[in-house]
Amino acid sequence: MNNDRVTYEEIAKARRAPLADFLFSHFPGEFYLDGRNVRNRNNPGFSVAVNVSGYNDFETGAHGNPIDFLMKYKGYTFQRAVRELNAFLCNTIDSSNKLICSRTFAIPANSNGDMSDVYCYLETHAIPVKIATQLFEKGLLYQDTRKNAVFITKESDYCELYGTGPSYYYRCLKTAENRFWMLAAEHKPRIAYICETALEALSLRCIREKETSISIYVSIGGPNAERAIERISSSLYTILAFRDNETGRMYRKIFSDLQSIYPQYETWNEDLLHKRERERN
Repeated sequence: MNNDRVTYEEIAKARRAPLADFLFSHFPGEFYLDGRNVRNRNNPGFSVAVNVSGYNDFETGAHGNPIDFLMKYKGYTFQRAVRELNAFLCNTIDSSNKLICSRTFAIPANSNGDMSDVYCYLETHAIPVKIATQLFEKGLLYQDTRKNAVFITKESDYCELYGTGPSYYYRCLKTAENRFWMLAAEHKPRIAYICETALEALSLRCIREKETSISIYVSIGGPNAERAIERISSSLYTILAFRDNETGRMYRKIFSDLQSIYPQYETWNEDLLHKRERERN
């Protein structure tokens, strides 16, 4: 029996796979989301509509189905293209039969520069105004019209919302499971610290402020982010910096080959608050 064989059913299914979703998920450095289309960063003429199977290159006139594209532009064999497209469909379709990465990704409306509530919120969590301002100027943080603190990527493909009012509110939105938010290193990064949330990543960065030149501090936004950890750990020495909760224990079990560190208290933010208190005394 030839293990390379694929069935007619698998071929037909792969031809109907949404190419835009596949490219955006598998090649984030090359393709980006622009509204309801995925575009090539190096070829402005290439565009694939989200949830559509075929492609068209308006500069060259080339067109075809997802299998054709992966064979012609990515060097896949026919069998590999069919298998990976089918695997992608299996991994990204939920119970409602809709592609997870094709759902509408709506960025919360910006409050047009007002950061007063965000500054106050972060200050109560021992995050200096200077750092919050730097994040705002770099496009990594803003205050939305509901006064939430919004930690967002430059590509606008991932964000975390924190309520700044008296009631607890947290929400994470991302276009694909391998997306994440991070604080970049000052120089070429060598180490990645992965946390569960942006506030935890920011707190750890403040605690380990002497290491910021070579380290990045990452938030994956909670569960269902294995692909984000795989993406990071494939290129950087990675340290899991989760707290000792259900999510943290799950990731430590899955990625048992990666080094782990724990906060002294329940969270990294609690560690930071105690650190600031010691410095004042």
